Amino acid sequence: MQYRISRRRGSRDSPLGRLIPQQRFCSARAIEHADGPDVGEGICGRVRQQRCESALGRHFAPEFLNRFDAIVFFNPLSRETLREIAANMLSRLPVPVTATPAAIDVLVEAGYDQAMGARPLRCAIQSLVVDPLTDMIIRRQIAKGTPVEVDAQDGTLVLSAAADGAGAEAPEKEGA
Repeated sequence: MQYRISRRRGSRDSPLGRLIPQQRFCSARAIEHADGPDVGEGICGRVRQQRCESALGRHFAPEFLNRFDAIVFFNPLSRETLREIAANMLSRLPVPVTATPAAIDVLVEAGYDQAMGARPLRCAIQSLVVDPLTDMIIRRQIAKGTPVEVDAQDGTLVLSAAADGAGAEAPEKEGA
């Protein structure tokens, strides 16, 4: 028997898409709140896997868990890996952005969550870099294609036009 969820407009959805993320967060909470000296970034993979399996066993019936072909375990991201991800995310912005190591450290500190991975980092980049950059473009403080430098001063990020693009003026709107 197949179970289906009907949405408001008549489209159908599978309930598995709703259950799998719940299992992930169930296991993440079990690791985060577990007792023992090996909790944290240095926890052994085997111990982590056993804790996840026991958390899933407490949360779901064995009949339900037996329906899965595999349960995949991911290791939490380290701060060094998040630094590389932050640099990669900044390089993919539509405006050329150069960040100092101190600025990347501020972004990693603002967006580090062991249980959630890189998702909070993306939110930190959005709120600390992209939103202020968008405001600067709207206020015509920099032109749209101007390279931007991101630096950290006293734990906050400072955005400025790069030295090679500092003389670029924002184009005037024609007919205004």
